Amino acid sequence: EVTWGVRNGSYEEVVSYPVAAADFYAVTEKAWQRGERMELVESFVNNEYEQLDSGPDTRDDTQGSSGLAAVRSVAAFRPSLERPEATDALLRIRLSFKFVIPGCTSGREGSGSVNLGVAVQSQAYNTSNCSSTGDADDCQVACAEGFSGEAAMAHCLQDGANFVFTGCQSQCTAHPRYVSGSSPDGIWHAAEESCAEGMLVPHGSNCTSRCQTGYLPDTSSLRCNDRRFEPDRFSCFKVCNPPSADSSAAVPVCEELLGPAQLQHGRNCTARCQPGYRARWVAAPPGALTSPQILQLACVDGVLSPTDAFECQPIWLPIMDMQMKGARRWGAFMLPGDGAKPEQFLVLAASGSENVESAIYSFHIRLDSSSLTLQQDLALGFEAVDVLPLWADGKMILVTSGPRAEGTCSRSPVLEVVPELKSSVLHELPLGELPGKLRAARAGGKLLLLAPGMAGYGAAGFG
Repeated sequence: EVTWGVRNGSYEEVVSYPVAAADFYAVTEKAWQRGERMELVESFVNNEYEQLDSGPDTRDDTQGSSGLAAVRSVAAFRPSLERPEATDALLRIRLSFKFVIPGCTSGREGSGSVNLGVAVQSQAYNTSNCSSTGDADDCQVACAEGFSGEAAMAHCLQDGANFVFTGCQSQCTAHPRYVSGSSPDGIWHAAEESCAEGMLVPHGSNCTSRCQTGYLPDTSSLRCNDRRFEPDRFSCFKVCNPPSADSSAAVPVCEELLGPAQLQHGRNCTARCQPGYRARWVAAPPGALTSPQILQLACVDGVLSPTDAFECQPIWLPIMDMQMKGARRWGAFMLPGDGAKPEQFLVLAASGSENVESAIYSFHIRLDSSSLTLQQDLALGFEAVDVLPLWADGKMILVTSGPRAEGTCSRSPVLEVVPELKSSVLHELPLGELPGKLRAARAGGKLLLLAPGMAGYGAAGFG
């Protein structure tokens, strides 16, 4: 049993190792013990008695020995004593063995003694540059192959103690790629070398996660901490293709693709449309709005959910607020410019209140400016509950519908508006207050005016 623990601490962990003779081998070079040279008598003997000394086999009479001769042997343990996590020192070693003299009658084996000394050598350090061959205060060391750190000198802290080695820690071995037969515990879809730094990553360094083409890791890097990665491993997930969208979508179609070139597993695709458009579902998921404020698709291992497509619809964007009291109906018309004069967007507000005049408001549109200015260009001077703008023969015609007067047949003016936004009355029509909006259509080269209303009040005619 080997007991590991923490220097100057109370934490201990006992690790048991089953031992057989095959786990030991004879050390053939000279060994030192407190300045005294200790040499092997002859080769290590391994027989049915699991003899661990280098003395002769007592059953072989040709050796000329009874097996009672004093021998000194030096043997090494083949398997490495791997240090458990959270420990930094080997505290105790306990060996259990049986002392046997082959050939003696049972119960008359005689007596003998075994003086057992155990020396433990760390595999993390290369002591080949240590010039000391006996007692010493310090010793020049370096990190051995497979270990990394800053080791320069091992020190003996007190008389009769052992050297204290510090600075070297185990490297981390990169996870293999999953292969059905040889690497069943490997990472699915990892690159041939799962760490960009190679298969061995020094202690304190990072392993940059690598996946096959078309896959991305869920963790960008792993930190090597004394032969263990933190976190332990990463996974490779298939990237998602961008969703399909119509021509009104922005490029790229996802906000998340403004930086990275690929849509990673576990992230969303926030749909993007051109200015003036909003994303909406092609087929809305149950309980979802058709056109939400933010439309997001989730990427899950190469598949977008709940769908892989969206479309963009035009939206009205608020430009300014118009303060209008008593407005009943609204109309709008474009008045083209002539090169020197900008285009105008006309908004007609028909007022049903005798205290508020119906008016025309114009937006002056300039190509070199994104801002719109509003001004009232013309007051009609009468009440109107509806106004219909028409463009005929290069002229703008306003057909109005006024309030219906009690006991009389009210007549509503038809106005002509010239580019200077001056109006003149062309005609008056018996269009009292109507329950529906005025409409117009062209037929046979003529302009057909539809004025739906109640029986006796509706009108239709050619103009």
